[in-house]
Amino acid sequence: MYIRLSYLTELVLICEGMLERASKTNLSTWRAYYGHSFFEKAALHGRSIITLTEAFRKESPHIDLAAVCTLSRCIIEVHNAFAYLLEPGLSQNESELRHQLFLLNHATDLNKINIEVGIKATDNRVFFNEWSIRSALEALERNPIFQTLDEAHRKTLLRGKSPYLVARYKGKKPLPRGIESAAYKLFSHNVHSYSLGLSPLRNGQATPAGGVNMAVLAVELAILYLATVAKHYWRLRSRAVHTLAKAEKEFLSNSASSVFVEQWLKNMKEGVF
Repeated sequence: MYIRLSYLTELVLICEGMLERASKTNLSTWRAYYGHSFFEKAALHGRSIITLTEAFRKESPHIDLAAVCTLSRCIIEVHNAFAYLLEPGLSQNESELRHQLFLLNHATDLNKINIEVGIKATDNRVFFNEWSIRSALEALERNPIFQTLDEAHRKTLLRGKSPYLVARYKGKKPLPRGIESAAYKLFSHNVHSYSLGLSPLRNGQATPAGGVNMAVLAVELAILYLATVAKHYWRLRSRAVHTLAKAEKEFLSNSASSVFVEQWLKNMKEGVF
């Protein structure tokens, strides 16, 4: 399979156009704010992959494949965070539970970072974060869904270590969970400098960790998950983005299809390259 870099470029251009149009309106709700932030983050990762892969145009490319895999993993994470935190159709209590856990983790980790770098406990920045922590804790304690959780689980969540309760997400995913998990594990080797992240691009071993195969998978998943985030964002902020052109809609729909990844998986199983 060839690497669809031009396809990713076109997708990023569409995403950037959507962000440009939406940026002219106010982010009046927390859902709009986080939706815009997640989508912008994903589009920027896509743009960075394009920059890194420009070397493929050269006869003997030198490319930071680990960075491409890392960015592709980041796009997967952005999609999953967007889909979870902004899942449509949630009850008010469920939505508030997810939002407050997200805020609690933000304030808790930022407070730890501030103190660890030497900001004094009497500093207003620390005071504000501690106020944010108390506010999130109080909101969680009042939440009817949070109250139904067992005591041990509640105590763990109140430490602020978990921004997401991913098991509560029941929506669709771009790929089966097992395939997503396998790709995430492979890309994580590049993030953490484990052994599978050391495969050079020229290495052609017939596994998903082979250099070219890994590059194809990273780009394909970047396309698939970025397009799916774009569709989520348009549903969330269609008035701000305005109507998508027919060609844009078709391109997003095609990009959000898993057909190319399925073909890649078929090739892996059959040993066809």
